[in-house]
Amino acid sequence: MPAWLGALIGIGALLLAAKAHGRQVRFEREAAGYRSVVFGGENPEFVTQLWRRDRIRFWTTAPIASAILGAAAWWAQGWPLALAAALLGGPVVAFHVAGLASFTVQRGRGGTGWWAASMLAAAFAVVATLV
Repeated sequence: MPAWLGALIGIGALLLAAKAHGRQVRFEREAAGYRSVVFGGENPEFVTQLWRRDRIRFWTTAPIASAILGAAAWWAQGWPLALAAALLGGPVVAFHVAGLASFTVQRGRGGTGWWAASMLAAAFAVVATLV
């Protein structure tokens, strides 16, 4: 497969994971009764704590997933794939971990279509790059 096509699939997987994650965090916030927020401004303490927990989950998971995926891809295919796996795959995994943590808090409320699309895109990216 051409490298540009693999990169395009990876970028699509990243965008879908980010969308599913963002929607899930919004659902959690709205379920707690906070319908509007000010990005970059003052917000209720619940919203501030929710976003803080989410950032910690994401930024703890992303570098670890990037290192693992990059090493696995380097071992399987070499440097070009390792770089793509680390730069795109790590954040995809981190968005899934953080978003699914919120999904479980909500007991499966909302966003299942976006999660299905995101998981399929991530799986397709892995399969397409290894073929």
